Amino acid sequence: SLRQIMQSYKVHISHGFERALLPAVNTVLGTMNPCPCGYYDSKLHFATCKCLPQQVQLYQSRVSGPLLDRFAMSICMHLEDEHSKRLDLIGIDNFWSNIALARTIQLERYATSFDQKSVFSKYFNGQVTEDIFQKFTGLKPGVFKKPEKLIISNRKHSQLLRIAQTIADMQDTPVTQDHFEEALFLQQFNTQKTLGVKKI
Repeated sequence: SLRQIMQSYKVHISHGFERALLPAVNTVLGTMNPCPCGYYDSKLHFATCKCLPQQVQLYQSRVSGPLLDRFAMSICMHLEDEHSKRLDLIGIDNFWSNIALARTIQLERYATSFDQKSVFSKYFNGQVTEDIFQKFTGLKPGVFKKPEKLIISNRKHSQLLRIAQTIADMQDTPVTQDHFEEALFLQQFNTQKTLGVKKI
């Protein structure tokens, strides 16, 4: 299934008595409207949502929790979303240089953790096993505070720590609570469904 491929980066193929395990390194991107009409939670006068609350809930529930868990980030974009302008504040040149810095830091961090069974020849925060990630970063679930009402799986908690570590790598600084909270911000759809941030 897609969930397994997204998690293990491997695909199992079976035909009769023959079986094969092949590498399937992937980057999965997905988009969806917030509701059937596409204008839910819009504050623009010409984009008014006409969907019933039950329609919005039913539409958003089409994305299952286990599948959503596999996405490292799930962001709700609005037509007037100020957060979408963050790249303008950072500057595109600085943004790409920060990415290059994070890649260099992570390649050096995991340089000695080569695994012959892995589909990767080089490692980044999102590709190493949980044991290796904790060993080289010292980050474990519970090290940072999260909203008490937020219920997330161990897989999602691990993703949050990896994202927080990556944000810190882009700044070449130790991971802090602020980095973890920014990682939480990048889980908008997941946290809104859990905490009921969006009042339908």
